[in-house]
Amino acid sequence: MGEIFRLAEEFGLVEPVIDLTEGFKVTIWRPGAGDNAIKKLTTDHDTDHDTDHDTDHDTDQVNELIKRLISVFSGSKSRQELMDLLDLKHNPNFRENYLHPAIDEGYIEMTKPDALKSKKQLYRLTQKGIKLKKGMK
Repeated sequence: MGEIFRLAEEFGLVEPVIDLTEGFKVTIWRPGAGDNAIKKLTTDHDTDHDTDHDTDHDTDQVNELIKRLISVFSGSKSRQELMDLLDLKHNPNFRENYLHPAIDEGYIEMTKPDALKSKKQLYRLTQKGIKLKKGMK
């Protein structure tokens, strides 16, 4: 899968979009679709007064893997519990593609941020993550 992203970058194409909501779908943009695709994927009209439409649009822009992770949350979960809920076995893949992006984007947080390697480390949704999860329903 990484090859698709590398080639898209090499040829100056918009980054492919992966959608896991109904099976598996990859959108690969054709040459010349760059400007329109970028306009479609970004929002330049966010304001302090986010409307329902903007919230729906923002939800569409979130990485599909982050959405998948957020969809299985209820309460606080360990890394292994989250991997089990997502039926994932490869820890580095989970960390690199799900967990770290969700933390970096502010959708989830650690319950013990001062003890990064604690065996008792749990993860929970932030207010931003809760808002996104509600918008996904």
